[in-house]
Amino acid sequence: MLKRVKIELEDKIRYSRFFRSCLCWLKKSLVNINVWEPQEIARAIDKLCEAARLATSAKQQIQIENDIKVLINRLNKRKIDWREFEPTAENHLIESATVLKPYISEREKGVIYFSFEYQWTRILQNCDVNEFRKYYHLVLAPVWAVPYSLVNFLFPVYWDDIIFSHLSDPNDAVILPRISPNYITVPLLCSSWVNPEWFKPVPFEKKDIDLVMLANFGKYKRHFVLFKALREMPESLRIVLIGQRNANRTKEVLLNEARIYGVENRFELWENAKDEDVFDALARSKTSVILSLREGSCVAVVESLFADTPVALFKNAEVGSRIFINEKTGIFLEPEDVGRQLYEFIQNAHKFTPRKWAMDNKIHCFESSRILNEKIKQTLLARNEEWTQDIATFHWRPWPKPVYEDDRRRLNQERLRIKEKFGITIGKDPIE
Repeated sequence: MLKRVKIELEDKIRYSRFFRSCLCWLKKSLVNINVWEPQEIARAIDKLCEAARLATSAKQQIQIENDIKVLINRLNKRKIDWREFEPTAENHLIESATVLKPYISEREKGVIYFSFEYQWTRILQNCDVNEFRKYYHLVLAPVWAVPYSLVNFLFPVYWDDIIFSHLSDPNDAVILPRISPNYITVPLLCSSWVNPEWFKPVPFEKKDIDLVMLANFGKYKRHFVLFKALREMPESLRIVLIGQRNANRTKEVLLNEARIYGVENRFELWENAKDEDVFDALARSKTSVILSLREGSCVAVVESLFADTPVALFKNAEVGSRIFINEKTGIFLEPEDVGRQLYEFIQNAHKFTPRKWAMDNKIHCFESSRILNEKIKQTLLARNEEWTQDIATFHWRPWPKPVYEDDRRRLNQERLRIKEKFGITIGKDPIE
C-alpha cells in the first residue's frame, strides 16, 4: 500500500502546476547570468531552459526567454563544446535524418530533414555550418512537449538563416518564432509521417485484443495508471503492453510496479517487438491507450488510428496528437475512475471509425510531404530562390526516409557526397 502511495504522490507532484511554477522560479533564480565565457554562457542558457520547461504560463516563459536572449547576444556566435551537453555530439552519424532534395545550384539548395534535438548537436560540433548552409536548407523536427533546450536556442543563431521546423505540439507555433525569427514553422507534427500502408485493418469481430498500450517503459508514460485501473476491470480482458527500456526503466521495473498493484498476471508484455508485430497488434486491438500527461507528438496515437483502433488519452494531456482525438477516433479520459472509463471504451469500441477519419483528413505522410514541400517552395520563391525539383515523399519509423525506392537510390548519392565533402553521414543507408 505504501509503495502505491509513493508512486502516485510522486506523479501528482511531478505534474502539479503549482509545484512546477514554484520550481520554475526557483531554478531561474539560481542561475547566474553574469557570465562571459562561451562555455559558461552555454551552461547558464541550459539551466534556464530547465526552468522554462517547468513554466506554466506564457509570462514565465517569456521572462526566461528574455534572459536567454541576453546571454545569446553576449555569446556572439563564439563556439562552444557541445560534448558537455550531449555525450553523442562528436558522433558523425546523424541517424534520425534524411536527404529530401539534392543540391542543384547556388540558387536552388538541397533540403535535409533532421529530427531529435540531441542529434542536431552533431552538425554544430562536427561540421563547418557556414559552408554547409551554402548548399542546403534544413527542416528540423523538435520532438518533446516544449522546445526549450540549448540547441533549440543556439541552432538558429549559428545557422544564421531561415530554418523550417514542424511542431511537436501545436503550442510550438507560438513559441518557436519567439525563440528565433529564423524559425519558419510548418503546421505538421512529428506524428504526421505515419504511412497508412503499413497497416492492414482487421474486421472488428476478429479483433482478439481488448486494449493495447504502445509506450516505452519511461516513468512519464505512467503505466501505473493502467495497473491501478486493471484492479477495477474484468480479469477476462486481454491486455497487451508493447515497449522497450527507457534509461533505467527496464522490463523488470515495470513488472515490479505491476506486482505492487497486484496485477502482474493481467497483461502480456512484449519487449522490443518488431515493427510488423507492433502493426499487427495495433490492428488486432479493439482500443489503444496513452496515459502520459506530457510528451511530444506521440506517434503511437496516429499509428493506432491508421490501424483502425480508437485511442483513449487524458483530457488534460499535453500531447501533440491530442488534436486528432474526436468522436470518430477515441475518447478523452477524466482522472477519476479510469478503469470504468476504459472498460466502457472497450465495450463501445465498435462505434468508432478512426482509420476512415484519418484517411479522410489526410494526416498521413503523403499529404504531410505535400504540405511541407509547398511551404518550403513558396517561402524560397518569395526569397527569389529557384525551385525546379520537389522534395521526396518520406515516412518515419523508426528513422525518416523516402517512401519510394527510386527516391531512396537517387538521394543516397547526395548523402554520399555530403559524407565526402562535410564528413558527416545523413541517416542510415536508405537502401537497406
